[in-house]
Amino acid sequence: MSGEIVDAAPEQVFEGHAVGAGGKACCGSCRRTVREGDRIIVYAYRMSDMRRWSVAQLSCRSCSDLDVLTPTLGATEVVMNARLAVTADAATQESRLTIRAPQVTTFSAPEEGREA
Repeated sequence: MSGEIVDAAPEQVFEGHAVGAGGKACCGSCRRTVREGDRIIVYAYRMSDMRRWSVAQLSCRSCSDLDVLTPTLGATEVVMNARLAVTADAATQESRLTIRAPQVTTFSAPEEGREA
């Protein structure tokens, strides 16, 4: 299995994705602290030649102006509504702030847009 590429929808990729540190994260626009239970907007992308997605920005609901205004050629870009939750691992006694219930609101395919 090692090295195989699995095709998955962004909602599947980001369900449970860890963000922030110490049980909180920061809105990329207003810098307000967002915590467990808060509804957020997530902007993420994946370049065509890369295997991993990157979360470029989280925003609180008050700063819900995230969108893919100018798609980047060669990048898959998504904007998602989601909420934050704390996910715990009983075996290691560790917990992390994670993205839960992501729903894609904007999707831009790699062949759309123009070069950055």
